Amino acid sequence: MADRSFHSPETQGVRHVQYNATLKANAVAANAPTFVEGDTPGASVGSYLIATKIATGKYRFKTTNPFAGLVNCDAWIEMAAPDNNSYAQIKQRSQNADGTWQFELWVVKNAAGVFTLVDVTAGDYINVQLTLRNSTVKP
Repeated sequence: MADRSFHSPETQGVRHVQYNATLKANAVAANAPTFVEGDTPGASVGSYLIATKIATGKYRFKTTNPFAGLVNCDAWIEMAAPDNNSYAQIKQRSQNADGTWQFELWVVKNAAGVFTLVDVTAGDYINVQLTLRNSTVKP
């Protein structure tokens, strides 16, 4: 009951839930859903998040629960061989008609001032951190 003091009356029952996931970058299939597994054994977020490779250097992450609002999303690449020229960018998140949310991770490489989308390599990992608003949890 003590944590009720942190919530104003209009947010009673609303909780923020944070999900962290790590997946092998080359395990994300092109145009086929890949269930993202949690980074802790037994803490799968596969039922909450689906990853799909949609183009060279572009990965789409989509939530599956229409009742969990996406408050914040972050993603980055963990490179086996950092090159000082590759960057991860997130395209602005959007809500789908069915109430779910999605965002894209773009991997961009700067080669002599020319920016291009590139795929991550076999030894790289994609890390995702989501904050979801879960209004179904009782205080």
